[in-house]
Amino acid sequence: MKHTAAMLAFLIAAACALLPAAAPAGDDLHLPLRLLYASDSSPAYSAGWMDFLAQHVKEVRAVAPSELTPELVRAWDVLVIDGELMAGSEYRLDPKDVHLPLRLSDLQGHPVLLVGGVGGAVSTRWRLAGSWGLWGCHCLKPWLVLPAPAERPALFSAPFPIEFEPERRTAPASYAEHDPGGPTELDAVRIFHSDAGEPGYVTRGDFRELPDAEWIASGINSKSAGHAAVLRHGSFVLWGFHGQAADLTDAGARLYLNALACAHAHAGAKVENLRLSAPREEVLANFQRLAPQIPTAELASHLDWLLATGFPDGVIQDPATAPAWFASVRGHLRGLDAGLGYEEDRDCAALGADNDSPEFLDELAQRLRQDPADALARTLLGRYVPAAPPDQPAEWLSAHSGQLFFTDVGGFVWKLRGEPADALHPLRVEGLAAGCPVSVRASANEEEAVIELELRVGWHVATRAEGAVAALAVTAAPESVYVIKEAALPAGDTGRLSGRATLRVPIERSYKGQGLVLRLTFQACDRDSCRPVETARIGR
Repeated sequence: MKHTAAMLAFLIAAACALLPAAAPAGDDLHLPLRLLYASDSSPAYSAGWMDFLAQHVKEVRAVAPSELTPELVRAWDVLVIDGELMAGSEYRLDPKDVHLPLRLSDLQGHPVLLVGGVGGAVSTRWRLAGSWGLWGCHCLKPWLVLPAPAERPALFSAPFPIEFEPERRTAPASYAEHDPGGPTELDAVRIFHSDAGEPGYVTRGDFRELPDAEWIASGINSKSAGHAAVLRHGSFVLWGFHGQAADLTDAGARLYLNALACAHAHAGAKVENLRLSAPREEVLANFQRLAPQIPTAELASHLDWLLATGFPDGVIQDPATAPAWFASVRGHLRGLDAGLGYEEDRDCAALGADNDSPEFLDELAQRLRQDPADALARTLLGRYVPAAPPDQPAEWLSAHSGQLFFTDVGGFVWKLRGEPADALHPLRVEGLAAGCPVSVRASANEEEAVIELELRVGWHVATRAEGAVAALAVTAAPESVYVIKEAALPAGDTGRLSGRATLRVPIERSYKGQGLVLRLTFQACDRDSCRPVETARIGR
């Protein structure tokens, strides 16, 4: 469950019990924290932030992002990831090219502050709530929008109160386009004295569906009042503003330091849900926004990206019927695995239950009790309940029904409450011939697939080609939405695997394909002969 503002205030207050009382001036604001500051920006930018941090925290060390290791990061209280995407008015770095030598699982539960556009890019790589993707915008002005006093999160008061007289500003024209009926005026305070330089970063607020994420504040931007400039996801805090440290206002300094304290207060909080899609209501919202702008004869072809299975002819001819149609199919819609658009799931419709309803789980359990090999139920189980084991799934569903919740944003799946996002889920292994001396089990998360082999005594498989004997290989099937890097062989690989062995395969989502489908190819041999080459299909 999401923390209430009162609960969050208590958490931060408890974690900051040793902090000094809030001081009236910027130089007196101090946190007893040790910070690791990682940035590959210009020397002047990084030096300015190092000077600022040296004044306001117990200790700070600067490193290049390429130097980061899990061991180094965990030796410090908070990791700050900062940087510049732009040099002057030109981009020096594409957000897609921001890389760190770390994975989400390396940092789970460790306090991290992600700053500006670089923070958005890192969020995207790790699929955090602050992801860029289709939701982010590098268009944040140096203005914090103040919520009404009763609605302000704990970060506005602890450890340093942000109590400044706001300036009433007219909302940008884009707000009405992206969020009709939204505010026309905003109460805002400056975070940086100047508007010059690289903009900050915001992301659309539909991540609030995730129970482990927290909306904190918006800022004036070129999208909408619903875009977040400051948010928390597990122990990660996104501080979307960007500027020179020397240009911070007193409010900006307090907000930044409070964001550091917020991350530290949530040490141990793990990311449980990744941001993989947008709510299904986007199908109707986008149709209603775009239909008036496109000639009827071209509407279907222009919107095939939005709904891969297509809009009915009746809706194309009469867009006014779209809400009624959407209501009739809402429970069968799901986001495409590639993250671009949606589809109407015919298998879900055949089951006769909405994919986000408890009846869906009940129907799956009932069918699997009656026939554990039920093809429709097995397909939907793998698609919508990734945590369910392939063995005795009906019993598992009955035992865990009260712990499961459905999320559109988290990938159109039923999730176990409290389960970390990097937990490994079982995969199905199919296609091996009867009598194969190699048994294969597999599991995966969003970072890697783990393939476990067990060979009968006297048998081996080659990891390098031996004459006419094929080498073991793991590849992504053409239809897979995931791409892979070279599988990591067990330590001390001698060119042959026997007994038990584990392969770790780094994976990453691309923007095409459907599902996770890997192929494991090998040739099993004993002392006298080799069997034909076999290929196992591994997937959900």
